Amino acid sequence: MTSWTAEFEGLGPLHIEQTSARYPYFVMASRFSAPIYDTYRRGREIVGGMWRGGTKSGRRVRTKETCQRGQGRWYKLRGGGYVCNRVGFTVSRAKPRLVTRQRDPAVEAPLPFRYARVIDKGALRLNRLPTRTELRTLDARRWTKGNAPKIVAEEMFGDFFLSIDQERKHLGRRYYRTVRGQYVRAEAIQLRDPPPMLGVRLTRDDANAQDSAESGPYDSGSDLAITDLPVAFTYGEEERFVFCRSADDALERCGTADKHARFSVRGALTIDGDRYVRGQPGWLVKREAVRIARAIDPPAKIKGDMRWVHIDLSEQTLVAYEGDTPVYATLISSGKPGRDTPTGLYRIERKYLTRTMRGQDEVDGVYHVEDVPWTMYYRGAYAVHGAYWHNVFGQTRSHGCTNLAPADARWLYHFTSPRVPKGWHSVQEAVGTYVYFTQRDDG
Repeated sequence: MTSWTAEFEGLGPLHIEQTSARYPYFVMASRFSAPIYDTYRRGREIVGGMWRGGTKSGRRVRTKETCQRGQGRWYKLRGGGYVCNRVGFTVSRAKPRLVTRQRDPAVEAPLPFRYARVIDKGALRLNRLPTRTELRTLDARRWTKGNAPKIVAEEMFGDFFLSIDQERKHLGRRYYRTVRGQYVRAEAIQLRDPPPMLGVRLTRDDANAQDSAESGPYDSGSDLAITDLPVAFTYGEEERFVFCRSADDALERCGTADKHARFSVRGALTIDGDRYVRGQPGWLVKREAVRIARAIDPPAKIKGDMRWVHIDLSEQTLVAYEGDTPVYATLISSGKPGRDTPTGLYRIERKYLTRTMRGQDEVDGVYHVEDVPWTMYYRGAYAVHGAYWHNVFGQTRSHGCTNLAPADARWLYHFTSPRVPKGWHSVQEAVGTYVYFTQRDDG
């Protein structure tokens, strides 16, 4: 806890784009997901958003068209997009300053924020830190349902995950402030480390790939290089034994693989009714202990070297391609039974650096997950995104979305289109990379 607190003492610099003669105004987002439009004219649509405190340079649009019932004026951002100075933005010639800062997303890291799970069911999320009098009222907690004091934003019954800004001490108690400026008692939450799962780059560098292949399937590793598909990933919570041939050709255990270890598949065989996958140089892993990412032919709509993504729901794997060349492979977690992920060919149409998700679960009731990272929507509410709240990749788990380990999701976010312009937090209403979901039953 001490190292985490020290690491997060400073909020770091805001993204502030400098002004110029052509774009003389600082245009700062004053709320989360402040809307950016495709035009200032009638019929306009939201095409993206900016994170609170993010600042772009802009210029006044010379038009009689107004916004916010005639109270606002339109500004064009450098690089494209239009904003209203009365809808989520403030505009000035002087460098802007937020009265209350929140942490900006760490865009170079697998996780943009530090995250925590609420472990005290019914814990209070507060709009601000309480006074002594309010603290006594909160401790007594004698209000009826729906009649909590105004300081209470929510009683968190259900499954809640929060994005954390900083730790605060107040009236002898420890609190965490969330990224959105609310407060929760420190003992009510548990900070989460990011899942260690990481996929593999598929490379033509045979020397580096050979080193990875000969290291054995024991290590889940980091950024290992393998030449081509198929690639096997160990998964699940059972022990993942590695088998070798003894001097008398008998099969014996020679090690145990880490969860989410990966290796090149060199073949498959059946011994005494048990199916095995063979790696290099000669070790075997039971087929039931691995998921296998295989190459497939591109869908007909993929032309030339277009980038696209294949998600095999039966194997719980993802492979990213450039044309017919696979370049990256990893594990996923798709929709659990009853919340199945749809098959078919789709295009990414919206991207968010982070997106808060909330819904209803059959077991846990309300679920609330703040700032889900690297979110890529392709059909309505269905998305491919990072998941910081579990490490069971290779198994179904979600409410229908496709979960990736955060490091994999960040890689995919930057690999795919549409591109998110610098300084923006989201882009919408776009036609992006194809994502192809298939389901097969051949094991």
